[in-house]
Amino acid sequence: MKLAELSNVNTAEKLLLSNAEFAEHQFHSSSERSYVYTIEVAGKAVLFFGASHTNDPEDEQFADLKDYFDKFKPDIVLVEGKSGIEQKANKIQQTLKVSDISYTKTKGEGTYALKLAVDQNVDFGSPEPNFLDEISMQEERYARKDIFSYYIYRMIDQYLRTKSTYSVTECKEYLQPQVDWFTLGCKWPSDEVEKYFEDIIQSLDLTNPLLYKEAVTPVPFTGKSWSIINEISNTSSQYRDIYLLRELNKILDNYNRVMVVYGSAHAVRLESALKSMMNRSVEIS
Repeated sequence: MKLAELSNVNTAEKLLLSNAEFAEHQFHSSSERSYVYTIEVAGKAVLFFGASHTNDPEDEQFADLKDYFDKFKPDIVLVEGKSGIEQKANKIQQTLKVSDISYTKTKGEGTYALKLAVDQNVDFGSPEPNFLDEISMQEERYARKDIFSYYIYRMIDQYLRTKSTYSVTECKEYLQPQVDWFTLGCKWPSDEVEKYFEDIIQSLDLTNPLLYKEAVTPVPFTGKSWSIINEISNTSSQYRDIYLLRELNKILDNYNRVMVVYGSAHAVRLESALKSMMNRSVEIS
């Protein structure tokens, strides 16, 4: 397969589902927890394992993920949310080679997928957009405080999903590395970021686990009104979907069997666009 022309990728992008369209998709209202499909065209194949994010070692998704990995035999594995791992490949390989497989499950399906790849000497990557580029895009539309709140609310939601007991002190410690990473990546003054963070901590409510989950969903829960944070989430997810599609186009020029392990919503939204892109690549071969 020859790398698709830019015009063909742009055509495929038009088939990406919006978050509102995803909310109407049958998977969204189903009891299924993962959304998996394989697209094979002219010797190229993509297996998209769309997971419900988990760090429960007993979650059956881990067994499913390994089964798909073993049968598909990818020559590269792509995971969500681990920007820059390509530059740290040697260190990651050394760490995961000696890591217990059960331990990697507690770090989520992405780390578990990396462990499977490393153990089989399979290449890996995480096609995430440059953080500064994403922030700059958001700044054209939204206030800095709201942008920061979105990224930190996501981590609060993660904290509440992964802990059985909560405390403000522990949560603040959990969030601090993300705040440091954000400060480094966004190039904003550190005292400005710190003020936004302190405001969040002052109003932190750990009594309602759904509060932050609801805040960061790209489409409001049924009966709820759109908030500015919902809008930022929606914009971010669309931006990342377009980036992933374009990166997959490039990766398919160098690899024949690509396994993608991202959240299930990404899998659903990208399916038609990815099929179109791969078929159009064949048409111009």
